[in-house]
Amino acid sequence: MATLPPQSQKWPADRALLLVHGVGNARPGDYNALVAQITNILADQQKQYAIYVFYYDQVNNWFADKGNAPLAVASLFNALRSKLDSTALGNVVADFAGDVIWPILLLDARDAVRTALLRQLQQIVLDGKKAGIRQPAQHLSIICHSLGCFHVFETL
Repeated sequence: MATLPPQSQKWPADRALLLVHGVGNARPGDYNALVAQITNILADQQKQYAIYVFYYDQVNNWFADKGNAPLAVASLFNALRSKLDSTALGNVVADFAGDVIWPILLLDARDAVRTALLRQLQQIVLDGKKAGIRQPAQHLSIICHSLGCFHVFETL
């Protein structure tokens, strides 16, 4: 399974912010507008923030692909083909299963997301050290939404 490498950046001060999304297929770049808005909001602060975004959907997609879930779910709804588009419904249900059910119920999926999040948190701390900020003086805030709250809570 290929996961995105942890983001790394230079800290402008002693503060970092990690954004963790909820259910959905978030990709690098999807949160650029949000990061710009947060940067503008925080511009009046005395200290600037390094802003990171954690993307875990590549883990969810790997489990969906591994299980060939869209085809399995489509066959489950094959009997309803005359009333429903079973392929479209299968894709929706498989995507939901990959985003919500597997990362919660399957230990391997939960561990994969947790490991990716831990790698990102470790990189944030290392970036702070590279900026000359000792670990006790580093300030890290995490804002998470929906299923991202579950992943962050479980990881911490």
